[in-house]
Formats: sequence, C-alpha cells, structure tokens
Amino acid sequence: MTDETARTVAVVGATGQVGQVVVRDADARGLAVRGVSRSVPADDDPRRAAGATYSAVDVLGAAQEPTVAALATAFEGADAVVLATNATAGDLDVYRTGTRRVVEAAGRAGVRRLVVLSIANVDQGTDYPYYAAHAEQNEIALAGPVPATVVRATQFHTFLAYVRSVPPARTLTRLGLLPYPRGTRFQTIDVRDVARLLVDATSDDGPARAVDVGGPQVRDAKDLVHAERAARGSRRVPVGVRVPGPVGTFFREGRNLVPDHHEGRITFDEWLRSGDGV
Repeated sequence: MTDETARTVAVVGATGQVGQVVVRDADARGLAVRGVSRSVPADDDPRRAAGATYSAVDVLGAAQEPTVAALATAFEGADAVVLATNATAGDLDVYRTGTRRVVEAAGRAGVRRLVVLSIANVDQGTDYPYYAAHAEQNEIALAGPVPATVVRATQFHTFLAYVRSVPPARTLTRLGLLPYPRGTRFQTIDVRDVARLLVDATSDDGPARAVDVGGPQVRDAKDLVHAERAARGSRRVPVGVRVPGPVGTFFREGRNLVPDHHEGRITFDEWLRSGDGV
C-alpha cells in the first residue's frame, strides 16, 4: 500500500451529489485530487474543492476513441479512479457505455485501482431498468483490466425527499401532504459516510471485489418521515403511498437492506440536526 499523502485520485462525476463530497474528503486527507466532470466548475462554485484540479470530459461524448483518450489523459499518473457518476432514468447509458470507457481509459493510463459507487443488493432488482443498468455497470467494472472495488451503498438520507419529487408521490407533495413509501423500511446512509468509504477503497490492493455498505440503523419509512416532519417543524400530514412496479416490490421485500453492514456512522436524526436535512 502506498503512502496516503503521496497518492493521486481521479474522481469521475466530481461535481455530482456524491462526487463532490468524495473530492472534498480526498482533498482533506492530503491526497492529490483530480476532478473529472462534464464541465469545469467555476472558482466560486460551491461544488469545487480548493485543493483539487479539474478537467472537462463527458463520458458519453459522441465519439468513442476521443472520449477514452481524454479520460486516459485525465487519469495519467493517478493511482486510483473513483467512478461516482449518476444518471436519470432516461440516461442509463452512463452506467454502460460510460463505465466501459472509464474502464478502458483507466487500463490505458496504468491506474492501479478502480472504485465504483453502486447500490446495495442491486443484482436482486434487475427487473427494474435503473437497477439493471447498475448491475451491468458492476459486471463491466469487475471484469475490467484494472482491479475494481464496487461499493454498493444503501439509500441516502435524502432518499425520501427524492421519492416525494417523482410520481405518484409528487402530486401529493404539491397538495401539501408528506408522502412516504408505505410498508417499507430503509437503512439510510449519509453521503459523507459513502464518500469516506469510497476514498478508503482507493487504497485496496487485493483482487476485484464488490462490498455492500449500509447506514447505522434500519427504520420504517413512516418513522423516518415523522422524524423529518418534527425536525422541519412542518405541518404537512404524512401519508403512505404504495410504490408501484418492481422497485416497490424490491423495497417492500426488504431487498434494499443489508442488516449485517453498518459502516455508516451518521444517523438519520444526526443528519437532520446537522442542518443538511432541513
């Protein structure tokens, strides 16, 4: 294992929800950090870490070879690459083509470790297209020329807010209610803990592996939304909503939980009290 402060880490998706926190975590440890994103954040952009350098590369660039070459240039001299890209349901090729390009570029640049952010138990939910794309991403990374660590995390503390922003809960939210997925439990984890675990994994030196990581507590969604309501001082009325389709089944059957894994340290209530959740 190399000296921590002598290592260089490249982060793909460096301005995203998780990527920007990974950059800050690695920077705070004294690592040399290179952020890679579709555009370079401005100096006053809150997503930018003062100690990091940035380059603009879109992993879904129109042409394969120029994109791989640009990524390889961004990775040149890096000991590890963290892949923390995210995508909407309509842009799932980020997880397929984008990952293939990152894997090829990492091999071309002589990177020693690839670390990929994924979802806990995602291989058990492949009848849901978003999870199927993530599962394929895992396979691509683990079969690549660079030894990979796939860190499969449970849902973030922000997940309930996300649920309220999409159908069918979005309509109820607009009506002043506080919808939550009925009949489900979650083991939410703080993004800062996920970032810490991703940076920790950049020093792995063993064979390729996938590891599930979970938050510190398993709680009913109803309990979580009531805690959020109290922290916000909200008068919105909580209402349970049945999440349809394969993803709803995934959650109701508890396949989103990893009860033997509690790597996350920051609880949902602590997150709320920190001000990030209100």
